[in-house]
Amino acid sequence: MKIFDHSDREWHTTDHQLYSRNEDGQAPGHYMWVNGRSVLSNAVSENQKTHFKIHTVVELDENKKSHQVVILEHKGGSVVAINQEDDTVIAKELPKPLSQSNSLDEVKKDNPEVLFYKVAREEDSELFYFKSYLKDKQRVLGFDQKGNPMNTSQVQPDQLESWFSSLATAKLKLQFTVEQIHARLFNHSDREWCTANHQLLNCNDTGLIRGHYMWVNGRSVLSNATKENQESHFKTHTLLELYEDKRRPRQVVMLEHKSGYVLAINQDDDTVIAKEPPKPPSEYKILDEVKEDSPEILFYKTARVPGSELYYFTSFLKDKQRIIGFDPEGKQINTTEVQPDKRESWFSIKKNVKVIDHSDREWSTADHQLYSRNEEGEAPGHYMWVNGKSVLSNAISENNKTYFKIHTVVELDENNKPHQVVILEHKSGSVVAINQDDDNVIAKELPKPPSQSDTLKEVKRDSPEVLFYKVAKEPGSELYYFKSYLKDKQRILGFDQEGNPMNTSQVQPKQQESLFSVV
Repeated sequence: MKIFDHSDREWHTTDHQLYSRNEDGQAPGHYMWVNGRSVLSNAVSENQKTHFKIHTVVELDENKKSHQVVILEHKGGSVVAINQEDDTVIAKELPKPLSQSNSLDEVKKDNPEVLFYKVAREEDSELFYFKSYLKDKQRVLGFDQKGNPMNTSQVQPDQLESWFSSLATAKLKLQFTVEQIHARLFNHSDREWCTANHQLLNCNDTGLIRGHYMWVNGRSVLSNATKENQESHFKTHTLLELYEDKRRPRQVVMLEHKSGYVLAINQDDDTVIAKEPPKPPSEYKILDEVKEDSPEILFYKTARVPGSELYYFTSFLKDKQRIIGFDPEGKQINTTEVQPDKRESWFSIKKNVKVIDHSDREWSTADHQLYSRNEEGEAPGHYMWVNGKSVLSNAISENNKTYFKIHTVVELDENNKPHQVVILEHKSGSVVAINQDDDNVIAKELPKPPSQSDTLKEVKRDSPEVLFYKVAKEPGSELYYFKSYLKDKQRILGFDQEGNPMNTSQVQPKQQESLFSVV
């Protein structure tokens, strides 16, 4: 996704289905679709007419606050638009395909009625509404319970009629977190959970123990482990459930230890135990199934305050309030005595990327493609790939040689500021490196695979030329450049418009030649 401040840059496009949350009616489904010039939301997910391309830019307002602006293009080629004569929503044919509109200014000038702000219902919510870009009055896209379109001037953004969740129907062309890509809104429906690997750090950390990571020892649950303790690893299974009033989503989780046990409430004494579930959490497809089999293994994950990175876990059981908590020594507190506004109940959730402060810890590895944004030339594509010892960026996405493993750590500098450090390993086994003789980029064979290097310190010592800082173009941007870790001079990975590598000492950061999206 690109940051657009009224400048001539490309839109980011992804395939989606849009699901209306005003779902209490008798309609067979609540997916938005197009029928001729009509826009409705009463289709089932299998209906091929529910597929849209969402074209997105992020516009900065006068206060430099970012806003997502979208165009909703139906698979038939028409786009969702406001009929300014009566404020109804229609499907409209445009004079030229959206793929030929390269800038927000261009669409604003020609067809502002097809532009919408995509607005999250509240911070971090997976529900959002679409507000027309037209400035003369407020118009919000909305549908009644039967899936019929409502007059956009009468729809309120804080009501269920205007809320949507979005399901990606193809691989996103940018790097998002697992939660952002796969999290789904669930209201007792048959959809998958989102699963991610985590460690849980308790914030009641004034005791004299070495660590405060939660772990499992047999059937006991404690929070006195160090980060390096392998028993502190959990799989967090998450979905979002709407409150009974259907106005606010809340996260429901299962906390599965690496042993296969799950955290559960012992209803005899209100303690937290590690329990073997009736079947692995990965085999549960819907919330109702877990509620029926083992409600004691379900917890609400609640932010301490809106937007906080600290959370507490309240039992899903409804007979009394039970919250997971630990004392400063890492010993469990009875769940009925834990308060949600106290440090004893707060946890910081650590994801897969490890913080490395020149110490011996593991890298995080993920599979990606790298797309050069210097894309005005005649090359068939602009995906980076390796051909022998050469590194180029003129391949199409379907080329199997465009796949890389990105190994990542986060290094803290002397001011404790974090920086992502990466190794770009091609699928062939070679890695992207700087040739220090001439500052060119090459593909290099290492004495051992990056997967066998466990620490940043080790790679710095043996092969610093394969290390790069991965730097966002600006805070919040999904565009990145890669700056060599070598300290003697600035070297930045870059390609010309034809996909040929540029000398790294001549590439400037934040210019098109150096910018990539990570797919």
